[in-house]
Amino acid sequence: MQFQYIAKNLAGETVKGQIEAEDQKRALYLLREQKLYVLHLKRARIQRSITFVRKNVSPKDLSLLCNQLSTMVKAGITITKALDIISEQTTNKVLKTALIDIVKELENGSTLTESVKKQYIFPQIFISLVEAGETGGVLDEVLKRLALYFEGERELKEKVKSAFTYPGFIAGFSLIAMVLMLIFIVPNFVAMFEDLGAGDKLPKITMMLINLSEFVSKNIILLLIVVFAIYTGINFLLKKEQVRLWWDYKKTQIPLFGNLLKKIAVARFCRTLGVLTKSNTGIVTSLQLVAKAVENTYFGEEILDALVGIQEGGTLSQEFSRSKFIDPLTHQMLSVGEETGNLDEMLEKIGVFYEEDVKYSTQRIASLIEPIMIVFVALMVGLIVIAMLLPMFDIMQHM
Repeated sequence: MQFQYIAKNLAGETVKGQIEAEDQKRALYLLREQKLYVLHLKRARIQRSITFVRKNVSPKDLSLLCNQLSTMVKAGITITKALDIISEQTTNKVLKTALIDIVKELENGSTLTESVKKQYIFPQIFISLVEAGETGGVLDEVLKRLALYFEGERELKEKVKSAFTYPGFIAGFSLIAMVLMLIFIVPNFVAMFEDLGAGDKLPKITMMLINLSEFVSKNIILLLIVVFAIYTGINFLLKKEQVRLWWDYKKTQIPLFGNLLKKIAVARFCRTLGVLTKSNTGIVTSLQLVAKAVENTYFGEEILDALVGIQEGGTLSQEFSRSKFIDPLTHQMLSVGEETGNLDEMLEKIGVFYEEDVKYSTQRIASLIEPIMIVFVALMVGLIVIAMLLPMFDIMQHM
């Protein structure tokens, strides 16, 4: 794991930096070996990436790559030849370029692990398991597990995405529709009211709508700039470590959505740790990778804290007993898995359970949101229609 330090060198100068070590004692030892007097040493917080799978390479692409490579390796085709064939077939330009580079590295005598490490597009779990498979002579089996892992990641993302696409579309469409009505339709009614001589005798609700229409029409550019500034500002703040940590915890407290976010994080935790454990990856490396895979900085910090406890002699179930993400049932299942020596299988079962739970929860939330959004849109449109029709009724009564 990474540790941040502040120290003084032999010249008395203060230096800052990061060092990788198995634990804090080892980090302190390594720094002293460098003739540094350590003033401050703490574990570095995890750096959260936007997605676990790097830019331009989707879980679907990685799953397909692992499946094809596993099949070819099992059939006796060399790694170099297999990757050459896959590079010709893939439609992802970024992946194609990376595979061509890997083939060149292999032809120059590099190992697959060494070649893969030089490509920025592959997530760390892919690199670590490829290394484990290559070292243990079971690359085809490891690649098959990775294929299933990335396929599960794809399905999890699709379940969440599909559940909220329609409500999101309704919300976006209704907002645009209301803005267009305020800018183009309401002013036409205002002109008609003035032609009929009712401009000074309009109902309060109508006047409020007209004032809102005038404000939006005159300040539409300013409003767009404000919205863009708020969006940019939020993104900037979320890049700050403490803000991201605070937000990743607080968003799990949001009614209706909070529990879903926890379930997604736990599903990733169990599935990732399960595939790593089954591939005989060390617990230190496994939990470091899992901390990034869960895509929640707060849960990631809990995982790294648990890792420290495990290194000091604790068990996985003991260290996660205080977690705000692991519920009692999951904790009990982890404990059973450890006691029976089948932790990897238990983790996979828990992961499947949570993935199904996520599927059910997203469908339930979507079924609740859709009618609420429809009613909200109907109310907004109805309010505008009523505000415009009330003066018409008054005019007709006085004719």
